[in-house]
Amino acid sequence: MIPTYDIDNITGNLDIMFQNIMKIGFIFSIILLTIWMVVSLTIWLFRSQEEVRKSNKIWNKEFYNSLNISDNRT
Repeated sequence: MIPTYDIDNITGNLDIMFQNIMKIGFIFSIILLTIWMVVSLTIWLFRSQEEVRKSNKIWNKEFYNSLNISDNRT
């Protein structure tokens, strides 16, 4: 005898498995994103203030130099 097929379950429960994989992937990506944000903010909070001052001096110096150059040309 030929077996009959269940039309309601034509995918063979693959859709449920796919939904579970997507749920696990989403939760995993949210956890990784949260860990990355916490580590980044911790590094930002505890980094050396001397490095910050030094980089600010460099950026400010370049910015003011660009202003002076543009003023001298006019």
